[in-house]
Amino acid sequence: MKDYLTLWAEGLPNQHSRLLSAPISVLGKRVKQFGPKGEFAKVQLTVHPSDSFEVIDRVAERSELEKLGVGWPDCAIFGLLDVLMFTKSGPLFKVCVVLEEVWYHEVDSSCQAFRHAGRDAGRKIIEALGVIHVARKWKWPLVSRSISAAPRISIDDGQRKGIQ
Repeated sequence: MKDYLTLWAEGLPNQHSRLLSAPISVLGKRVKQFGPKGEFAKVQLTVHPSDSFEVIDRVAERSELEKLGVGWPDCAIFGLLDVLMFTKSGPLFKVCVVLEEVWYHEVDSSCQAFRHAGRDAGRKIIEALGVIHVARKWKWPLVSRSISAAPRISIDDGQRKGIQ
């Protein structure tokens, strides 16, 4: 079995995990359309209390996902850890993650789509625990754009090309 925490957390300080008191089942989704291409991934999982971080893959479509090359289950697990490790009340990683069911599309499913689905599952787990706020690992700079700064087009008394 892969040591997902070591792979994911290279360079992070050692922290104690919050403890889970009961299993939580969630459905993480990523369904976005970007013009002709979309992102589609859904993963149903349950987290159980555990002494360490474990992953059990019970998904029946594992071989189909491997053929698609979507990085199953790594991308979904890394997305889940993106959220569980950065809650404001402390990380939650002493869990056993049971991957139960998956929905995918031959064209629109990708590693990125499954990572976002994993993040959605992580947010839903944190919400079920009653911790509303999730801290972000990365902070992107905000870019502000002024609407008034848009270029204005004027017609100079009909002297533009083709206007008479």
